Amino acid sequence: MSLQPLDVGRQLEGRLHRAPGSVTDRLRNGGDDKGRVLAIWQELPGAAPVPLAVLTWHAHGTGPLYVFDLGHTNVIDSAVGRRLTMILLDALLQAAARPDAPVGAEWRRHLRWSQAPLAHAPHRLRGRYRRENLRRALAHSFTAYAPPPMAARWTKGAWLGERRF
Repeated sequence: MSLQPLDVGRQLEGRLHRAPGSVTDRLRNGGDDKGRVLAIWQELPGAAPVPLAVLTWHAHGTGPLYVFDLGHTNVIDSAVGRRLTMILLDALLQAAARPDAPVGAEWRRHLRWSQAPLAHAPHRLRGRYRRENLRRALAHSFTAYAPPPMAARWTKGAWLGERRF
């Protein structure tokens, strides 16, 4: 297995446990080139690499890093999938702690979760995607927070979560 920025993103479609909407959204805007999609792949001799877990994220200047989605393939045991997703969260947290990270010093031990990209999902699927996305956020111990009154426009109407490490 290897941890690497996603470079064959379309392979993820249909293989992840109900997470492809946000992955597709990140890829549409060059997220794989920017390293905004992290994945753990299984590489076996004579077979194409298979994604096992994926995390999509975004940075906003000097604020915290935002997780948009986190999931694992539905063909592995859920306990193994949970471990793989925790490895991806840890990798993102370590990236936030680097001195050259686009994160203010006060945010280096925080990650936030946002459902904002789900606004780009097909209308008939948004509710289902949001429920599943929220379930994953809560399963990874993110708790709801209210943005400040002058928060960025993209935060309006989206569930926002935060986790301190």
